[in-house]
Amino acid sequence: MAESTQEMRVSLPGMSMQARSLDIPTSKHPNKMPFSGVLTKIDEPSDAAPEGSKGKRVMLTMEAARQALDSLLGMGVNYNPEGHNPQEKIGVIMGSEIVGNEIHVNGFIYAADFPEVAIELKANKDKLGFSFEARDLMTTDVNADPVPICECIFTGAAILLKEKAAYKTTSLSAKAAEQEGIISMPLDKDVEKKFDEIAASVAAAVKPLADAIAAQAEQLKKLEDEKVEAANHLAKVEQHASELEKAADHMDAAGIGGDPDRGHVKVLRDMAGDLRANAAQGRLPAVFNRFYAAAEKVDVDGKVKEAVAKTSAEFTAKIDEVKAAAEKSEKDLKDKLASAETVIADFTKKAEATAADAVKPERKTVDTSSMTLMAKAGLAVPAEGKMDINKINEALKGMTIDQRFQVKASLHQAGLID
Repeated sequence: MAESTQEMRVSLPGMSMQARSLDIPTSKHPNKMPFSGVLTKIDEPSDAAPEGSKGKRVMLTMEAARQALDSLLGMGVNYNPEGHNPQEKIGVIMGSEIVGNEIHVNGFIYAADFPEVAIELKANKDKLGFSFEARDLMTTDVNADPVPICECIFTGAAILLKEKAAYKTTSLSAKAAEQEGIISMPLDKDVEKKFDEIAASVAAAVKPLADAIAAQAEQLKKLEDEKVEAANHLAKVEQHASELEKAADHMDAAGIGGDPDRGHVKVLRDMAGDLRANAAQGRLPAVFNRFYAAAEKVDVDGKVKEAVAKTSAEFTAKIDEVKAAAEKSEKDLKDKLASAETVIADFTKKAEATAADAVKPERKTVDTSSMTLMAKAGLAVPAEGKMDINKINEALKGMTIDQRFQVKASLHQAGLID
């Protein structure tokens, strides 16, 4: 695989940026989980004293940052929430750049080799930050606080809790699109089919209810329109009814048509009342039938009030009925949606559990030669769980470096140590 180093410099008013990266193919890879973040600040005192600084804060100068920037490329990334752990590399830095007064880095985590770490980083990325690791540090004043770093060589980076970092404002982020493809598993076909069935069921349930609510809304509008029309009829006939009553008053005052049953005054007032009674019921009056009827006493005002009250009660009853139906439809819809959401949540939980189980590394066996060395050291493979690294180190003290490395590598590959 061909590799090369690319460098880019950009200058803008009030900001400068210098970047370097390894030119390595970036096609999707099952063991790569991309990351990026702010490694450290430049020309700014650290918030706390880093490890190895004898309790003093430090300040990386811009000149030192520029000179050491390319030393970050290809360096390992280790992870320990509580601090640095250089011997536990989980990823590699592929790019570095200076943006303003910050060093930004990017690279990838070995997600397939360290699936639990990948999941933990994803879940807690908002709480995590970076801290740089360096050698050959030079300063102009060892007694200063902060101690200025004018020269260094970066040897890697640590991902840890922000509160444990020298600079509390460093940050870690991941590229969600590729990350999801690495640490999550596709849903089982049966689960996908069930999701489709639920979605279709919800859609089928929602449509008739939505149609019913729309129809009820249309009916409400129609009733309101009818009520408005009745009010319009009342307004239209009121002028004429008032004129009839005025004429009756003038004739009564002149002593004309005063018969209490069929007199002109009585008929004019009955006509006025009939106009109002018909209009209140939504009808535009056309015929006054009582004009031809036998003499009878009619409570015109009472008839008008009765007609208005009856019409109002009918409208109110219909509106209440439609509203009640709409509320019931809405409740039914909410109940069905809640039921569907519960089913979906259950399947999602099961799918996530399946995905989490799927990414757990299989427990492998330790090779024969390593088992022989372990037996000499008095070590045995447990039936379950992992082995204590401190006990392993103690047991292997009498062996050569190659033998110790062989045993640890075999145990790590078998998932018996982190």
